[in-house]
Amino acid sequence: MIEAFPLQWPIGYKRTSWQQSSRFNTSFANARDQIVKELRLMGAKNVIISTNVPLRQDGLPYANFKAIADTGVAARGCRATARDCATEARRNR
Repeated sequence: MIEAFPLQWPIGYKRTSWQQSSRFNTSFANARDQIVKELRLMGAKNVIISTNVPLRQDGLPYANFKAIADTGVAARGCRATARDCATEARRNR
């Protein structure tokens, strides 16, 4: 089973050897909400965004959260079957 924390990289996706800077200036909550929205527009259910950021029950990071070394993010959402899944995996800084 895929969990939001700690980061679970999708099977079959190689991790990049370099970190890609974000092109967006947005909050954690807004970025999360937009990813979930886009996956749901594609018909995805059970959306999971997996990172090494420890989260509270409401999905936001803890207030005392400190920067982490592994900034990878994997988002996954499935439609009717496990064969019909969309996965996006990035290593961001």
